[in-house]
Amino acid sequence: MGLSESPIRPLAAQGLLDAPQGSLSHRLWQSVARDGLAATFGKGLRRLTSPWLEVGSLVLFARDLEEPTPAVSGEGWRVREAGASDLDAVRLGSDPARPLEVLRERFRRGHHCFVAEGADGSVGHTRWVTSEPPPVPEVGRQLLLGPADVYFYDGFTRSDARRRGLDGITRCAIFEAMRERGYRRAVSYVRGDNPRGLRAAGRWQTEIGRVRYLRLGRRRSWLLGRGTIGALAFSPPHTGDDELEGARRSRHWRAWFEGWLGEPLERRSTGFSALPEEYFSAVADFVAATLGLSAGSDRVLDVGCASAGVTRLLAGRCRRLTGMDFVPGLLVDARRRAARSATGEPARFVNGDARLLPFASGRLDKVCCVGVVHTLPTSEDGFRVVRELIRVCAPGGRILVGALPDRERRWRARAECWRRGTARERLRVVGALLLPRPLKRLLRRWAGLPPEPRLVGLEYDLAAWKERIEALGAECEILPFPQDFWSRDFRSTRSNLLISKPG
Repeated sequence: MGLSESPIRPLAAQGLLDAPQGSLSHRLWQSVARDGLAATFGKGLRRLTSPWLEVGSLVLFARDLEEPTPAVSGEGWRVREAGASDLDAVRLGSDPARPLEVLRERFRRGHHCFVAEGADGSVGHTRWVTSEPPPVPEVGRQLLLGPADVYFYDGFTRSDARRRGLDGITRCAIFEAMRERGYRRAVSYVRGDNPRGLRAAGRWQTEIGRVRYLRLGRRRSWLLGRGTIGALAFSPPHTGDDELEGARRSRHWRAWFEGWLGEPLERRSTGFSALPEEYFSAVADFVAATLGLSAGSDRVLDVGCASAGVTRLLAGRCRRLTGMDFVPGLLVDARRRAARSATGEPARFVNGDARLLPFASGRLDKVCCVGVVHTLPTSEDGFRVVRELIRVCAPGGRILVGALPDRERRWRARAECWRRGTARERLRVVGALLLPRPLKRLLRRWAGLPPEPRLVGLEYDLAAWKERIEALGAECEILPFPQDFWSRDFRSTRSNLLISKPG
């Protein structure tokens, strides 16, 4: 009797298959049939040890979107991009474990959802795409994408629509759509203990590396080996940003900027003070010189333009200029200034979020964002802005991220506060340095003060940011303001990042 005639496996299989649906025996046999005996054993072992120990791996995949997309089709099914108005249909075609609020939040953040739709309009498969750095819960970090990368995730096929090729036609539709939008690579990751997912990803993408990790108890995981693979990197495990604190900071800064709307045009600046024209000219001169603006050829974007105090002075130094701000009311006066480019074309002003710029990839020659990033909710939001600035910049272009509070200069900043402050403000500086945080909270409560200062600006480790930017494939230089710059505060406490995008 040959091996193929051995009665052992058929009898064992028959016993397991005869087990009631949903029972442990039946689920065990389904897992063995789907993933194999070794993978099933490993998965069971990991579940037993997962409360206190987890050792695992993540396999990263990528597809070069410049490669021709395979011609695939699914009989009776078509793929399209769904919008927020399709939320109910998307929910019915998604993993039931995904709450409706999660799907709604994805649309709100600008993620793209592609669906495979049957002739009756029902959704059989869903898959999501984003250019945001995605969270990787297994290692408690984010996957830092390149400026021309997109990440797709959470593919799900309804049980009654399986084995019809919906996964393949949806992936190929995503490849084609993202290529047309200027992206160059589609990346994803699959857990190493998911052989089914590994096979599916390997069919359409190329494995570019594997990351192993170790987690003890509920503590953050450690990456074992290098954390950069194929121009992809993982963020540091700690960003220093509390989610609730970031939400409060966002509300406070928005209220601050919207408060400018009640002020005359000349007082719309930090401190609600009327800054002299010398200030706006100095910033415009610095931006133009640092970026090397060309009046005859450069298409320029100014992110965080407010009421165009600086932007109007940049317009005549480039061929085309666009200003963007997240407070729509500020753009009313920006448009009234009637700034024109060197070619006589009126400057264009748009409302938008710097973390998800409403511009196609690689369409702008020079991009600047001055005095904005430290007002964002978290430092990771700031880095998302930097990634977006790099994305929309054309190959060979330059990006200036200006007036960043420099952590290396924090003592200069405090010395500047001491020099310019009143006796009361100097006492606050001493208290901030010497008193532990719990005691400060207690004193503020006792004095009837708010639990935190109204405005909290972020400081940045620019050396660490430089490394992260260069991991994206761009060049980065940390620049101080020149010694003759108008603002002593900027000279003493802030620095700039000059980023060059490879041609």
